[in-house]
Amino acid sequence: MKPARVASRRPAAALASVLILLSLGGCGRSDDGGPEGRPTGGPTTTADGLTAPGTSLRVGDSATVPRTDGTGTIRLTVTSIVEGTSRDLEGERVADADEKTPFFVNYEMTVVSGNAYGMDMRHYLSAWADDEAVGFLIPSGPYPTCQEVNFPLNATAGTAISSCRTYVTDKGAPPVDSVRFDNEDGYQSYEDTAVEWRRE
Repeated sequence: MKPARVASRRPAAALASVLILLSLGGCGRSDDGGPEGRPTGGPTTTADGLTAPGTSLRVGDSATVPRTDGTGTIRLTVTSIVEGTSRDLEGERVADADEKTPFFVNYEMTVVSGNAYGMDMRHYLSAWADDEAVGFLIPSGPYPTCQEVNFPLNATAGTAISSCRTYVTDKGAPPVDSVRFDNEDGYQSYEDTAVEWRRE
């Protein structure tokens, strides 16, 4: 059985090493703990019905966001961020698993319009701890503890799925406190325009 991997959010980087936990820098924060300049108080929308870039949400709120090429739009809801234990990594052959802490990000996606097939959240969703990006687990096979699901080929408007991704920190490191949607187009973490869900 192939070992699981903990990788950065970019697949090209994941291929370079079995274990990659990168520090990807941070964005400015205001005194109240929220990102500077982000709209607060719930979703705000653009003229075309998308959630405004840079919007800060609470876990449980929904955002309407596009895939990178603009051919599909989904409603995305981060429903929970759950801290696990190193025992949850048993069977995945993660290097130094006893020194790792997994965080399970549960989310729901519904096709709003266009083509959502192939909208793999590995390319769009990232977890952060104190403004540092957290590596994610690439399971060696089915992982019932937190199973990732993507849209089927025939997904049409109204198709809804529930999914989960596992992010991994070093034991004792700051916990995952936010999740961001970043399509590297109108929504970008490094320009403080990603949609962010914050754990309270």
